[in-house]
Amino acid sequence: MLRGLTLLVKVLRPDWRKLLLFLGLAFICVGGAVQTYAFIDDVGIPKPPLYDLLRPYDLWTPWILFTLPLHLLSAPFCALRDCRQVLSLFPDMGAVKFPLVSVIYSYLMASWTVYCLDRWFRWRGRLRILPLIPIILTATVYLPSIFYHPSLRLLSSFLPVLGIMELYVVSVHGLYRELREVLHR
Repeated sequence: MLRGLTLLVKVLRPDWRKLLLFLGLAFICVGGAVQTYAFIDDVGIPKPPLYDLLRPYDLWTPWILFTLPLHLLSAPFCALRDCRQVLSLFPDMGAVKFPLVSVIYSYLMASWTVYCLDRWFRWRGRLRILPLIPIILTATVYLPSIFYHPSLRLLSSFLPVLGIMELYVVSVHGLYRELREVLHR
């Protein structure tokens, strides 16, 4: 119990790297939520703030990719209960709701990722190959499209998706290593 609490404090303690990563992820979350207005056809609904400014960029795809675990975990809950009541508690941003859960998840993921980088990634041995996996996967998906149909929207999505893929590789590897240590005790 004490080990778990100590780990939680160590992971969640803010530092400049966690805050910087959090700000980037939170921007993707808020920008992606703002861009969901593009799926609304009703003319009478007011646009969210910054919609016109963010319209040429693609933040919705990285946001959905980043929050996919949240969507998968909340699906059983929403199947049993009506999620509209919970969503009504979130602040409005014009036609969309502020992604409060996504922003909280951003801080948790930023904290865990930086903790994992500090603890298990020393960039030697086989761990040097691990961060190359997301680069190869993301490049395989995006580069053909960028070369044949270059657009600002596609380019603006490439780097956030690459960063999110890196974040998941580091985080999942860290979770594996932490669970392995706990089971060996």
